[in-house]
Amino acid sequence: MGDWTSNKGSNWHCAEGQFPAPEAVLDMVETFKPTVLFGLPTLYTALVRANSAKTTDLSSLRQSMSAAEILPEDVYNAWKHLTGHGPTEGLGSTELLHSTITVSVPPARAFRATKSGSSRQMVSR
Repeated sequence: MGDWTSNKGSNWHCAEGQFPAPEAVLDMVETFKPTVLFGLPTLYTALVRANSAKTTDLSSLRQSMSAAEILPEDVYNAWKHLTGHGPTEGLGSTELLHSTITVSVPPARAFRATKSGSSRQMVSR
């Protein structure tokens, strides 16, 4: 696992590997107690489906960021149930820990993109 400390007081803990095991990520959250988690929808899907998701202490997380593709609504809701907040969806470079455009939810959840370049459709609630 890669760990870095910045000169501004923040610590970075990165899971190694092409796709870290969800159990390893949950263990890192419980061990290092990060306040922000950056991940792709594939990771959030794996995390909410992991056996230990319901028993892992995720209370340190104040913000979760997701990017690269649309986060499925069931995964968003499951993560919100586990942490008390849904991931903020962004457009940018999650692997470099920055986003260019973010969408705060749930109001933005009323809009669902159909595919890149097409118009958005309103989903009634």
